[in-house]
Amino acid sequence: IGDAALLLASRHVYPHRYDLGDEWKRWTGLPFVFAVWAARRAADQRAVRAVHHTLLAARDWGLAHLEVLAEAAARATGVGITDCRSYLAGLDYALSDKHLTGLTDFFRRLAARGLVPDGSLRFLQVA
Repeated sequence: IGDAALLLASRHVYPHRYDLGDEWKRWTGLPFVFAVWAARRAADQRAVRAVHHTLLAARDWGLAHLEVLAEAAARATGVGITDCRSYLAGLDYALSDKHLTGLTDFFRRLAARGLVPDGSLRFLQVA
């Protein structure tokens, strides 16, 4: 994701391109979560809620200003504005129940292979 994805897609360097999100969706029927903001369980819950609110506001601003962000991405990467706009508009910025199910399934599969410690994901209720 990000600048590296934009640059690689625009250069057509490799004969094949796989989208991890598409492959995961095809395999499991669930959306793939590429990034989350996480805090330790011991973190101050009021501070976590405040940061959560700020991140949602930033997401909402970004969605309302995709053109501004696409222009900035084009300047920063040298990738065409049309490709930057398409890339940003094609991302899924939600974290729905289906997303959480996909994230939990991915975590469970990692734990089953010994790639992360066993345990469960727990989420702070912020709504």
